[in-house]
Amino acid sequence: MQIFPNAVRFDWYRENLAEPDELIGIKHPRIGYIGSINEKLDFDWFEKLLEYSAAGLLIVGTPLRAMTEDPAAQKLVRFVADAAEAIDAIDKALMDKSEDDRRREYARLNSWQVRSEYLFGLIQEKIANPS
Repeated sequence: MQIFPNAVRFDWYRENLAEPDELIGIKHPRIGYIGSINEKLDFDWFEKLLEYSAAGLLIVGTPLRAMTEDPAAQKLVRFVADAAEAIDAIDKALMDKSEDDRRREYARLNSWQVRSEYLFGLIQEKIANPS
């Protein structure tokens, strides 16, 4: 048995970053918030993580155990303890774009294209060696 974790439509998120009409009048840089203001975990967070990474966007989050123990989140999220740390992390990200490519590459490696190629390889291997 092989388990395949969630993935992202990498090319779609890289190419479809059209600005929604309701945001056109808001100056850059913009900072968005997704989530709830409590300890409840959104089970779609991993998919959101990959989507934002495919776009090269910084993710700042609180260190909830489910996230800090996840290897993907450790690579992609800047964990902060309070508002001051969040502001500092955002300021640093606005000044330093060097991690954008690293985030995009991580998301690309977790794309459905890469997942399907891996699955196809497993199927070919099983056909060649049916033991």
